[in-house]
Amino acid sequence: MTAFTNEMPSFAEFFRACWGNDPFPWQTELAERVATTGWPSLLDVPTGLGKTVALDVFVWHLASHAYLAPAERTAPTRAAFVIDRRLVVDSAFRRLRSLTQTLDRSTNDAAVAVAQRLRSIGDTPFPLLVQRMRGGITWQAQWVRQPDQPAIVCGTVDQIGSRLLSRGYGSSASRMPIDAGLLGTDCVLIIDEAHLSSALATTMRGVGALESRSPGSPLRIRSGQIVKMTATSPDFDRDVLRVGPDSADVNDPVAGPRLLAQKRTVLVEAKKDDDVTKQMVDLGRVMASGTSSVALVVCNTVKRARLVFEELKKSPDWDTQLLIGRCRDLERKEAEPLWFERAKAGRARTMDDRALILVSTQTVEVGVDLDVDSLITEVASADALVQRFGRVDRLGQVGETLSAIVGCPSKLSEAPVYGASAEATWSTLTEAATPLLWSLPKKADFVALRQELLVGSTFDAGPLAFRELVDSASDRSALFAVAPPAPVVVIPTLDCWARTSPIPDPDEAVGPYLHGVERTSPVVAVAWRAGSDAAGLEESVASASIRGDELVEVPLLALRSFLYPSKNAPDGDVLSDLESQSSDETVDIRDRPGAIGLIIRSRSDVVHDLRTVRPGDIVILPSSAGGHDDGGWTGRPGTVVADIADVVDRRLVRLRLSAS
Repeated sequence: MTAFTNEMPSFAEFFRACWGNDPFPWQTELAERVATTGWPSLLDVPTGLGKTVALDVFVWHLASHAYLAPAERTAPTRAAFVIDRRLVVDSAFRRLRSLTQTLDRSTNDAAVAVAQRLRSIGDTPFPLLVQRMRGGITWQAQWVRQPDQPAIVCGTVDQIGSRLLSRGYGSSASRMPIDAGLLGTDCVLIIDEAHLSSALATTMRGVGALESRSPGSPLRIRSGQIVKMTATSPDFDRDVLRVGPDSADVNDPVAGPRLLAQKRTVLVEAKKDDDVTKQMVDLGRVMASGTSSVALVVCNTVKRARLVFEELKKSPDWDTQLLIGRCRDLERKEAEPLWFERAKAGRARTMDDRALILVSTQTVEVGVDLDVDSLITEVASADALVQRFGRVDRLGQVGETLSAIVGCPSKLSEAPVYGASAEATWSTLTEAATPLLWSLPKKADFVALRQELLVGSTFDAGPLAFRELVDSASDRSALFAVAPPAPVVVIPTLDCWARTSPIPDPDEAVGPYLHGVERTSPVVAVAWRAGSDAAGLEESVASASIRGDELVEVPLLALRSFLYPSKNAPDGDVLSDLESQSSDETVDIRDRPGAIGLIIRSRSDVVHDLRTVRPGDIVILPSSAGGHDDGGWTGRPGTVVADIADVVDRRLVRLRLSAS
């Protein structure tokens, strides 16, 4: 037995050593539950209460088992944190990097004790390795050098899910079974915002059930422990840790105000779909005029977000910023100083601030740590609205706010993205507040209009109040976005995936098992370089390798529609900003002439035929092809896209533009 110099700290002591403050009651309860009975299958915790602390619990729990022999430990050595949002992957990764620095350098007794125990598990100099797996960035193929190294990997459903099923996007055939083993055995799978990734959870539970009944199966995947986390669970799970009105968190001096904040909300009814855009613009003007507040406008499609933004930015009375998920990281980072400090959680609110309107898509629903003063949102499913309202008075510092939900009841059943769930949600909300037929007069007293909205019929969209409203609905499940079902996993499918060298032809595609059987389009990463032909693009890539900051992830279907346009192809900016864009459209490209560009699969695997693009590929297009502007992916030609390779590489300080 290994002798340790310091006693094992409690979870609260470890948390204070890492972050300088006490954990919330539910976080301590989770640690105690994991230590005694294991992980719950579901964490149902309102947004803003720090669900990613589950990773801290994993680290502390593993350290507490360090004195045991490997065969006796029940604490897994690795954790995979999965979420279908790029921004959350990045945010969790940054937080984990801070945690590893504390473990490496802190002299606090509690942190030293945990670090010492973690190092002893694999006899390595690193107490904890963290890795990030998502499209648009690079990581070492050998992301863990030995299987007993404590490690956490953060990634998207596509990247981690494909590796769990031995078909890792971008992986070599020799690497696939290694990644499947590292992620599928001795690993806890923590799925954040699980309502976005129900197919993955279903698939992995199916794999685990088959493996337990057929231990002789050639596929050596173990589903391990699967933990779902969400603030908007459509189901009442038996094995759940739930934060509700009776939780100790309500009386916590920090968590309590967040849970009890009153978010007064008015319903605004549009007579026709075009009026939704106009009313969202008008409400944005009302919320921002004569105040120093930050207003957030959330639209269901990129097209509507762009229309609202173009109208609101015409006024000199406030600042306006467009937030779209599908944009290059460099441009996102350059834009953040213009707005993030003014809208982030924990900011100091002062009357001298200039009003700010953020116009966004679903990209702000999770992972963006915003704390705005009002929300104007297009009606959506209940789970999406919960996430959007989680950005309003996020820390409970204001106490009472005013927001608005806009919808056109006659068009909701056929509305893009949410459809029937948005219609059912609107119907439920009208029982709590009478919708207003409202539009901005040509000559308006904005302060008076704001007061008029305040005294109107409203309901409370605060975390606990909104949950109670949803739970009391006659058909609760109808209010949630319908997740496409995953195919049933069967032994022949597992046997197929177990074969990695060579991969069988035909193979069993993993996409439907990750995102559901409804047609979805996996993503590819796109970059733009100067050059008018394939040879010029190859020369550019050879002189400056592709970096993550110049890539934007787009649905494979959207890229094909852009490269090979047709009358039936979907308009690029009608897409939502969800990771897994659903579509019934197909693009037949068999007889189309080849578009100019490259597919980079590895240093030695460069493909010129863009018709062969597949999930996880990196596609290089000429700058003259268009498809992107300052706001992000447009899916339309015409605009020359800046080649930012030199800026990303920091070897030159200028942008190279190509009109050729």
